[in-house]
Amino acid sequence: MSEYASLCNKCGCKVEPHKQPTVSMAPAYAAAYPVPPQGVAYNYSGPGAIPYMQNPAARPRFRYLPWILVAVLAIALVGTFAVVGVMVDAAKKVSADLAKELDNIGVVLQMQNVRQRDIALNNFMDTAFGQTSGNVNDQFDMQAQLMRDYVNEAGKADMDKCPSDFVDAYKRDLAIYSDQANLLASHPHIPSDDELFVNSILHGVDGDFTYAETEQQQIGAWAQSVKGGYQKIKEGDQNLENIYKADRARYQSN
Repeated sequence: MSEYASLCNKCGCKVEPHKQPTVSMAPAYAAAYPVPPQGVAYNYSGPGAIPYMQNPAARPRFRYLPWILVAVLAIALVGTFAVVGVMVDAAKKVSADLAKELDNIGVVLQMQNVRQRDIALNNFMDTAFGQTSGNVNDQFDMQAQLMRDYVNEAGKADMDKCPSDFVDAYKRDLAIYSDQANLLASHPHIPSDDELFVNSILHGVDGDFTYAETEQQQIGAWAQSVKGGYQKIKEGDQNLENIYKADRARYQSN
């Protein structure tokens, strides 16, 4: 081997071996591990590990996709809950409206039952009035009892759902019938024609010539009271009918 391993690059002179410049490993290293371009960095997994290159620009484009999906799901859930809340509120309103409608129907039906039952009882009483027999005093006594029976039976009507104004009107009407029954029962003794004639003679013998007139006055005053009582019954029945129709229309329209 030559003593001189190489020549000087500048002047061409031979260079002694011990003065030969050390061969740089940079080119070989650079070839093996090229310098990363701008924006590229070496990553190591531990001591002595072979380096590898990772370009940030080459990272997955959809790394934020899971968060986007979570946000979309959250929005969807909120929207679903909002829709469910609206549906629940709507269902509650429909349920409340239906309950109110059913209550109104129950009120109307009960009023109708009370009214129809009352009319049936009243018609039965009127029919029985025409079938009384005996003298006039007995007939008035029987009429009074029939009217009391009507009041007692009519008062058993179930009116727990009826409006208060209807209930009050019905009770007032029955009270008028009760007063009329008492008035019929309190009638004075009404003599027959023969009885009146005989009693007039007997009272005349005793010097009382006003017997017949006094009897007629008493009977007449009582008869006027009875007439007035029936007028009150008529007015009470009409008032009850008016309130019944008004309440029925009000509850059917709500």
